[in-house]
Amino acid sequence: MEVDFHAEREQRPDIWQTALEYSVEISEAGRPDLFLVDASGEIPANCSLAEREDGHVGWCSCAQFEDHGVCVDLCAIRQAAVIDDVSIPSVARD
Repeated sequence: MEVDFHAEREQRPDIWQTALEYSVEISEAGRPDLFLVDASGEIPANCSLAEREDGHVGWCSCAQFEDHGVCVDLCAIRQAAVIDDVSIPSVARD
């Protein structure tokens, strides 16, 4: 699913801000686009996030993603990538 993080910051600032305050451990899992997002006291989320030249594509196993198409977990991964804590791979558009 396409994820527009700029639009999310504008349209759902509460999700973006929560991710900024989110205390999580993000680890890479199996493939370059797979991540495990582990917040203490919660069930770890399985996420996929990749960058294309026109934006990002992502998926997450959490209920918030199912409800809104974006979630705190994906925003936390994107924010961690900005400060070089994780690396989001580039993929070609289908």
